[in-house]
Amino acid sequence: MDQPKPSWIAELRQLLKLFFPIISGQLCQQAIGVTDTVMAGAAGASELSGVALGASFFVPCMLAMTGMSLGIHPTVTRLLGAGRECEIPSRVRQAALVLLGFAFFLIALLLLLRPIYALIPSDPRMLEVARGYLAAVCFALPALAVCSLLRGFCESLSRTLPTLVFGLVCFALNVPLNWIFIYGKFGMPALGGIGCGVATALTLNIAALLFALWIARAKFCARYRFWQKSVSSGLQGCVSYLKLGAPLALSSAIEGAAFALSALIISPFGPEIVAAHSVALNVSGLYFMVPLALAMAATIRSGFFIGACDRAHYLNLLRTAYAVNFALYLLCVASLWCWRFDITALYTSDPKVAATAGLLLAFCCVYMLPDTVQMMSVGILRGFKDSKSIFKGTLIAYWALSMPLGAALALGIFTTPMDARGIWAGFIAGLSAASVYYGLKVKSRTRDFLRECERRDNEPLKNPDGV
Repeated sequence: MDQPKPSWIAELRQLLKLFFPIISGQLCQQAIGVTDTVMAGAAGASELSGVALGASFFVPCMLAMTGMSLGIHPTVTRLLGAGRECEIPSRVRQAALVLLGFAFFLIALLLLLRPIYALIPSDPRMLEVARGYLAAVCFALPALAVCSLLRGFCESLSRTLPTLVFGLVCFALNVPLNWIFIYGKFGMPALGGIGCGVATALTLNIAALLFALWIARAKFCARYRFWQKSVSSGLQGCVSYLKLGAPLALSSAIEGAAFALSALIISPFGPEIVAAHSVALNVSGLYFMVPLALAMAATIRSGFFIGACDRAHYLNLLRTAYAVNFALYLLCVASLWCWRFDITALYTSDPKVAATAGLLLAFCCVYMLPDTVQMMSVGILRGFKDSKSIFKGTLIAYWALSMPLGAALALGIFTTPMDARGIWAGFIAGLSAASVYYGLKVKSRTRDFLRECERRDNEPLKNPDGV
């Protein structure tokens, strides 16, 4: 049976319809971290450094939780494409059990890691804040699991407005709660930096509760009531989701750990270099939201077409997504190049830090090209549920190439020391290799998919989700 000829304009509209709410929600979540930094910094250097020290353990766990939840998109969309909507409630329920179990495992891990701070010979208040912050913020993880699950479920059904709405809710809650618990308002104790952890935990728990109540009443969820007791939650399905999500969780965690380690590597060069590097990382993280959001949209679209075995629309998506990805890269890099010194001026008034950060943002302009390409390929591979290739690529890109090469260049093992510039050169090399690796994987998976579609045309397959 011939497929209708797809239109790239129609596909572009669908991608952008998913893209804008997703990126808006992502930016709201990023703003929470910025708010914590600014408000803790206003309370004192020890408060800010304590929050940063506590976040060094929490952030990789948070990224791991977010990565684990990314398996929701292909799980739901491929069932939709295959016309097996009746299986969605049980699959989502199984994913929910895995995510909640993972959240409590991470809580136990973080609480066990807290005594490590006692071994650090440093400012007592900073260490006290780090321990208190970590003890409070770790209880945000179950709520993060719920929010991530519900968000992924809605996005998979092309309902992206909740991503934006609840992103705004989190940001709106976090600012006043930080103010209350950091500075001791309305009769609350003044907790300083520890209050950031309390505020974040309360913010996410309130948001998760509101999100769950909204989902329970939303009309489009009426036939997907995965929270009901009658819905199956078999062990085999939980194991299947764990196999899909665990490599994604590890990929996110080790990527975050690489960026955290990069600051430690260049610490011998002094606070100005470290500060400039931190500014560049923060700016690049904000720009990274663009290819990440588009890649998530591509995962949703590709998963549906793969489940439906719709090769014509899948190939049209592939061409359109990469073209839009490159166009957005050009817009991002043009704005960053033209305004890099204006951007750094927003972060610091120190001329040396601003000048060095401006130079590093020039490196960032180059770094963004392979990063943009590899992120889109990762999005397509998630649509294929190929999480193992994503994990291997992340491991190779960051820990086999970027970090060793970046450290060697930064510290001058083979050449003149390049300080933070060496780290960014290592990132560029590693992500360039990753973009090639993932591109080849997408090509291979696409070829296999087209062959499978041809086989299905000649012989109907009993399990259409088994691509």
